[in-house]
Amino acid sequence: MSNELQCSKEFERRLWNIRDTLYGAVQDNIAHQHEFARLCTKKAYEELSGLLDELQSNLKKPEP
Repeated sequence: MSNELQCSKEFERRLWNIRDTLYGAVQDNIAHQHEFARLCTKKAYEELSGLLDELQSNLKKPEP
C-alpha cells in the first residue's frame, strides 16, 4: 500500500466524522426524514469544505 495517503490522526478523525454524518443522512433519507437528511448533508459538506480549505497548501482541486 502506498504511503502517499497517510494522514494525521486529527485529519483521519475528521474524515470519519464526515463519513458518519453522510451515512446518517443517507439512512434518514431512506426512512423519508428528508429535512434531517438535508441538514446532515449540509453539515458534512461544510465540514469537508473547511477541511479542504485548511489543507489548501497541500491539497489542490484537480484540474479538469
